Amino acid sequence: MTARATLLFTAALATVATIAQSNQYDSRIDSYVGLRYPCDGTVQPVLRIQNVGGETMTSCDIDVLKNGVTDNTFNWVLGVPAATNEFRQPTLPVVTNVLPGDLLEFRILTVNGQPDQGATENIKQFAMTDEKGDADSYQVQVKVLTDDNPAETSWKVKDALGATVAQSPVYTNPGELRETSVTLAADQCYNFEVYDSGADGFGESRESGYAKLVSMGEDVAVASGAFGSLFRKVAQTGTENGCVPSQLTTTADPLTSCGATGLILGSSQIHATAVPGANKYMFRFTNIPGQPAYARNITSPSRSLAIGNWSTLPLKKGRTYTVQVRASFDNGATYCDYGTSCTIRIANTPGAQPRMLAEGMSTAEPVFTVFPNPSLDGHFSIRTDAYDEEEPMMVEAFNLLGERVASARPVPMTEGGTAPVQLDRSLESGVYLLRITVGESATTQRLVVR
Repeated sequence: MTARATLLFTAALATVATIAQSNQYDSRIDSYVGLRYPCDGTVQPVLRIQNVGGETMTSCDIDVLKNGVTDNTFNWVLGVPAATNEFRQPTLPVVTNVLPGDLLEFRILTVNGQPDQGATENIKQFAMTDEKGDADSYQVQVKVLTDDNPAETSWKVKDALGATVAQSPVYTNPGELRETSVTLAADQCYNFEVYDSGADGFGESRESGYAKLVSMGEDVAVASGAFGSLFRKVAQTGTENGCVPSQLTTTADPLTSCGATGLILGSSQIHATAVPGANKYMFRFTNIPGQPAYARNITSPSRSLAIGNWSTLPLKKGRTYTVQVRASFDNGATYCDYGTSCTIRIANTPGAQPRMLAEGMSTAEPVFTVFPNPSLDGHFSIRTDAYDEEEPMMVEAFNLLGERVASARPVPMTEGGTAPVQLDRSLESGVYLLRITVGESATTQRLVVR
């Protein structure tokens, strides 16, 4: 660097330092964070403000105008003071009677009670012109079909105050369809924002790519084509819980299961109609009238279920069963109501040998529950929502040495009910293993007696 260049650079630094020193009370509006659509006729403005003055900012007065008319003046007292160059994000008072297309304007008046000394970015306007889509439910899904540059695509769902409530995974495979389920608050507005770091959206390398916000099977917001680096749309959630009724399929989607016959234990599958966003399905099997009473619940993480040779209360060859299906959005903690019932018929032909299903394919609901456990007096009951009148349930108690301490007793099984267990001798304090036998299958439960 020449001596002249060094002199000019030093002078420039001195000028910047002088300006910074002279502007002790100076802040700027960096961006608008809130929603740009009046979902309920109101807008809660949220700004991102930077302190660019030499003094730590502890308060700031901001004028809010709607269509050029002053609406209110907000005296913002910072909960955490902002040092020089730090950002803060104040939530301003609600602006009422806002219509789509209205213009909101924000003007910084003072910093720490002193007139703002810098004229740069003290006044900014933001039009309430974003589009809005309505969702029927607060259970939504984000579906992304990646383009040839999947890592460039990401998305966020933000609430009305600009806080991120859900965001995308990392996309790595081109041309891949990925779905993410999101539970939002009912009857609220959110920003659905899709970003493309390559600034070409989905319009260059793969025109069929998209990012969609979907509710109960309907598109609420769709980012597609060459939208640039940002797509944004407001979505207002509904009050429905997303419980679209489910039942066995009546069309080839992928196969017709309602009324299916000739199903082979250990190899056939049945399928339910899809419930958007559901992450577990429960299939309930019961005998048709005229057959001995039977009930069995089996769950699956998908809408497809393999008809297995279950070790406990298996289906029987040659029988016809009634099947109902219900869906869950919280992995089985709660369920929607059962849908319309259908029948299936198991073939008389020999089934496949009992086998382990593929991991995650299907799981049986707990068949027996022992309670109270621990037991204070050695007495206990068994609860089950799976039962078979043809197969009596027998109970035996063993100590931890494997010695049987109580003989088997038959226990009556009732659907959705409980049965007190009467052993031939009382159990003293200790830990026991209960062997519960139904037909040719047995399961073990642990019991603590205090």
